[in-house]
Amino acid sequence: MSRDRHLRRSRSGSPTGRRALGALTLIGVAGLLAACAPASRNSSGHGSTPALDASRVPAPAAPVTTRPTTYVTAGARAGIGGCDLFPVDHAFHASIASLPVRSGSAATIAAIGPSETILPGFSAEAWMGSRSGYPTNLIDSRTAPRSFIAVASMYQSVSENQSVPWPDDPRFEGWPNRAWDRHLLTVDTHRCESWELINAQAPGENVFAALLHPGSWYADRVVRLDLSSNTIPPTGTVTASGLSMLAGLVRYDEVASGRVDHALSMVLPDIGAGATWPASRSDGRSTDPAAPPMGTWFRLRADVDISGLRPQARVVAQAMKDHGVVLVDTGPHAAISGEPDVRWDDADLDGLRSLTIGQFEVVDPTPMKVADGSYRIR
Repeated sequence: MSRDRHLRRSRSGSPTGRRALGALTLIGVAGLLAACAPASRNSSGHGSTPALDASRVPAPAAPVTTRPTTYVTAGARAGIGGCDLFPVDHAFHASIASLPVRSGSAATIAAIGPSETILPGFSAEAWMGSRSGYPTNLIDSRTAPRSFIAVASMYQSVSENQSVPWPDDPRFEGWPNRAWDRHLLTVDTHRCESWELINAQAPGENVFAALLHPGSWYADRVVRLDLSSNTIPPTGTVTASGLSMLAGLVRYDEVASGRVDHALSMVLPDIGAGATWPASRSDGRSTDPAAPPMGTWFRLRADVDISGLRPQARVVAQAMKDHGVVLVDTGPHAAISGEPDVRWDDADLDGLRSLTIGQFEVVDPTPMKVADGSYRIR
């Protein structure tokens, strides 16, 4: 809820004066003396209450709402590979503790299910040969080999066949295997760009690519993003919301530092139609009018006690209070997106499962939005 305070001015009336003393002829002096004279006594000996002049009673002051001078989180956001992860005034680098609760928040929480638990979508241990999460590959485009990627024709409006700088030993979603949506996320440390792919298939695995581009990798979409830009990509990204995969990932190094300084990405199974800023797209199909649209911004309530969580989970939960959680994609469960890393303590992270959707509220990011088509915040 908004932590702004409403300041109200006090109201006071002015007692009517007694009659002017005969010895005084100046009206202004008479009025002053009358205002200072003691109240008359009634028959019981108690002072009587003077009548108020309604014309002199000030109207109630309108509530004054104080806003922060900026929603931008203090300090530069933790980067990766020597590159900034988007400008410092990017939406995902916002501090949202003072944002108001959005109208309909309670209905949205009810539509998702208040008892729905939050899952960590990243891990250290592999299950059936795969770890959950999205690894980030670092490459230098000046020296990295390039791989031709065949892209399905149905997605030509979003991406096209491209020559992509390719890691020597690429790590995909499901690392060390390729699993689930088989995303590939790469950061070019020379140009400070990210390359994001979805449904990456090796040469020979995809019939389309094998027929038209033998020996080529295949992907449903390939998107290149400028990590120095706040411009919303007009053709979308590899997430259903049009938001970058990289922007909201929880990474081990930042958690180990004791602070996550950005909003987190979340997936949910039932998404409402349409999108709300900072999202620009949606694959939502829910017919429930209270279902959250893509881009819905959640905040872990201030009154939720996270002191009992272990260190890694507590840092993540604190970020949910300070920066919030943004709905970026569709998934089978309510889960927070992050990088797999063998240094995670999975037992520690499992503490996030003690948090439920009912402990969150939906906030309205409108006060910090600068313009359509931009992630820049005030």
